[in-house]
Parts: sequence; C-alpha cells; structure tokens
Amino acid sequence: MTLKKQLILKGSVLFILSICLSANAANSFNAKHIGQGFTSLTTDFTAAINNPALASAYDSDDDFYFSFGAGILASDEGDVIDIGEQISDDINILSDEIDDLAFDSQTTLIDVANAQISLLIQANNITDNLSLIDESPVTARIGTNALLMLPNKYISLGIFADQYARLSVSVDYDDTDTFLLNAAIVTLNSDLLDNLSSSGQGLGYSVAEAGVIVAKNIIENENYTLNLGAKIKYQRIDIISTTVDINDFDDDEFDLDDDIADSTQTNVDLGLYLNWGAKNQWHFALVANNLLTHDISKKSMALCVSS
Repeated sequence: MTLKKQLILKGSVLFILSICLSANAANSFNAKHIGQGFTSLTTDFTAAINNPALASAYDSDDDFYFSFGAGILASDEGDVIDIGEQISDDINILSDEIDDLAFDSQTTLIDVANAQISLLIQANNITDNLSLIDESPVTARIGTNALLMLPNKYISLGIFADQYARLSVSVDYDDTDTFLLNAAIVTLNSDLLDNLSSSGQGLGYSVAEAGVIVAKNIIENENYTLNLGAKIKYQRIDIISTTVDINDFDDDEFDLDDDIADSTQTNVDLGLYLNWGAKNQWHFALVANNLLTHDISKKSMALCVSS
C-alpha cells in the first residue's frame, strides 16, 4: 500500500466517519466525543473503549450500544510530496540532458559551455527545492474502532476492535549533493547523479487491538459511585520505516506495508471512575493502559512499549 493510497495530503485534512446504533444513547457518539478526540474518560458507557470502568456507567433504560468510527488527520503544509516528486523528475531530466550533451558529436565547445550554464541553473533550482523541504514533516494520524456494549447491573460486558497509527515522511537534504550535481554537469558524467545522498524517509507505528471489556459498579449510594473496569485484548504493534533515494522520490516508492519489526501478545488496561456531589457534578477517572510490556527488536533495533 503506497503513501498516497493511504493519505491524500494537501495542506491539512481532517476526516471523521461515525455510525451509531443505540437504545436511548444515540447521541453519545457525537460531536462531543469527536471534539474530545475519542479520549473521554468521564462520560458514560459509550466511551468505555477509552476507560473500561465507564462500561458500568449507564442509565436504567440503556440496553445496548454499537458504534463504528474512522478518522484521519493529515498535514503536508510544506508540499513535501509534490516538491519531492518534482525534484526527482528534475534530476532525471538533468541526467538525460547531460547525456544528450555528452554524446552529441555535432555540438561545438561554445555550445557545450552555454548548455552547461543552463544546466547549472537547473541544478541550483534542484538544491533550492531540497533546502525548501529539508526536514519539513508530512504527518498523519489514522484511527478506526468498533464497539458493542451490553450494560447490566451485575457486570457490564463489551466487545471492541480498534487500530490507530501515526506516520511521518520527511526529506533529509545532504548539501554535498550540490557538489555532485555541479560535478556531473562540468564533467558531463550523469553517473555521478546516482551517488546523491539526499533521501526521503517514512517512519511510523501502528497498533491494532481486539478484545473484551468488563466492568462493575462497586459502590453506589447517595454520596458517590465507584466503578472499576478492565480491558483484556490481543494486541499487535508494527514499527514502520522506509527510505527512498531522492532520485526515486515518489509516493509509490513509500511502501508502508513493509514493516521492519512487529510484536503480538495479550495486554491489559485497567480503569477507575468515581462520580460524586449533590448533583453528581464531580468526576474523577484513572486509566492504566498496556500494563504488559512489549519488547520489539530486529537488526539491532530495540523498542519498548509499555504503559
């Protein structure tokens, strides 16, 4: 799967899709949840995917709840993708013109000198564009989740699946490429362009989870209520890294399916929700995510993911 197939980047893009089916809770997966980035910890059982203790925070007429959501937040404010592809095209054009000039036996020395001046201007445009996008990031956050909740007074149960990812692409400009570009023109040797050191790099991670949510109302009286919950899940973590030479910079070259390391195992989240006050106006929540540590290693790379 290529970068542009996953992201349509031009400036900043925000896309969110949500579907909700619920008995007496149809408004819970709404603009409020979206505005909170789906990280609400103190609302009700519709946000149990964020705090498992909320699975038992429901009204007596709530029977079930199902939701599906997907979203993407992406930014390419520096036009890195478009400019990077233009640089790659310009390098290939420069290489072809150097070859044409080198193998044209009819060209006089004066014509060669004039053509080289024009090519040096093209090379300056290439380095100017490289400087323009050097270390300018392209970023994206992608997420999707599905949740089915069945609250009841004995123990509330839920089934969920979600995936979230963060991706970044940037260009690393090596200023020694200026010398190679000029040398290729002066010596009429386009092979030097194969040694350019500037590159584009894609980095990121993806976390996919699926499992069950259980919660129980431990204490409920006129003064306060206390809910405890747990989320038991099967989890897969992928670390993504891909590097592309600036000569080949193209969205099709960033194959984000080629992860360099991954790990799968069971993990656990725990949650607490406390509600008190004359009108239940005070809330407190505590969530501990990913209590079991993941160690991911490959080719001398070691990463640790824990709560």
